[in-house]
Amino acid sequence: MKINSVFKLSLPILFAILASCGPTDNNEPAGIISLEGTSWQLVQIQAVGGFSFVPEDPTLYTLSFGSEGRLTGKSDCNKIVGAWSQNATELSFDPFSASRSLCPFGSLHNHFFSNLNGVQALDTLDSHLLLSTHIEGVLLEFEPLDTGDA
Repeated sequence: MKINSVFKLSLPILFAILASCGPTDNNEPAGIISLEGTSWQLVQIQAVGGFSFVPEDPTLYTLSFGSEGRLTGKSDCNKIVGAWSQNATELSFDPFSASRSLCPFGSLHNHFFSNLNGVQALDTLDSHLLLSTHIEGVLLEFEPLDTGDA
C-alpha cells in the first residue's frame, strides 16, 4: 500500500519535470539554431577510424550562411559558393561548388570539400556547430568566425 501511495504522489512531480523539458516558446525544439546570418570556421574534421584533421589556420576553412539560402565560404585556396537549406536539424548544400585551384601540400581542401558534400544534419555543442554526414563517424566541427565587427 505504501508503494502505491508514493507512486501516486510522485506522478505529478514527474509530469511537471517532463513538461519543463518541452519545446521553447518559439516552436523550435531546444538547442536548434537557425544558421541564417551566421559564419563559422573549421575546428576539426573527425573521420572514420578515429582520425582527426585539424587546420593549421582555421580561417582558411569557413562557411557563411546568408539570407535566401545563399552559401559562401573558403576551402583553403578555393572559394565556395552555393545554396543551403535547413529544416530543424536537417541541413543540405545543393547546388554547391568550389573553385578548382591547386592548394599547397598539407591542405585540407579535399577532405573539407568532399565531406561538406555529404552533410545531412547539424547539431550544436556549447558554441560549436557540428555537421554530420551520410557516413557514420564523420563529423565537421566549427566555431563562430570572428568577423571583427565587435
